[in-house]
Amino acid sequence: MKNSEVEQEHLKVQKSLNKLLKDSGLSTFEEETYKFKAIGYLDITEPYEKGIVSQSFVNKLRQIWKTGMTLGSLGFHTCEFCEGEDKATSSCEKILVDKENKIKYIFPEMLIHYIEKHEFKPSNEFIRFVMSYNILTNTTKEISKWLEKKSNEMVAVEVTGKPRSGMSTLGINISQVFDEELNKLTDKNITEICKNRNE
Repeated sequence: MKNSEVEQEHLKVQKSLNKLLKDSGLSTFEEETYKFKAIGYLDITEPYEKGIVSQSFVNKLRQIWKTGMTLGSLGFHTCEFCEGEDKATSSCEKILVDKENKIKYIFPEMLIHYIEKHEFKPSNEFIRFVMSYNILTNTTKEISKWLEKKSNEMVAVEVTGKPRSGMSTLGINISQVFDEELNKLTDKNITEICKNRNE
């Protein structure tokens, strides 16, 4: 999928969830008005910016990827720029929230591959945000936010008798650090919908 398509799909899912929460008498999330910005969903039919980025940026990006939670992407993806049979693949993505500028950055696991193997250069705005990102502080907040979100979704399912529209389409692939919390959820629908899609 292209950047614009990913942004539209995430916006669609967010609106669907917030509508369900409102209809169920629950509060929506403060990020409702945030703008989605997809980074690094490259498509062979479209040109992309090339350039050199610092190794410190790549290292920081790797650290960020290994912490917190990841989402199941909108499908399995194979790099269209690699030649031969040994092509890079991925099926996960991550969201970083820039509260100051009200932006949600979405990027795929393949982003580092595109940078290192195909000279992709993300926007300077994204590079600055990643370099200033506090991994420890934001990961702790992410866990708390995730648990709140799962709690609200579970209540919404109990009220409506069905999961929110779009959840099964997007999928939620929870990283291993959340397995214990996920297993504590008693609602069968939520447990089945949110379990790791790679199992």
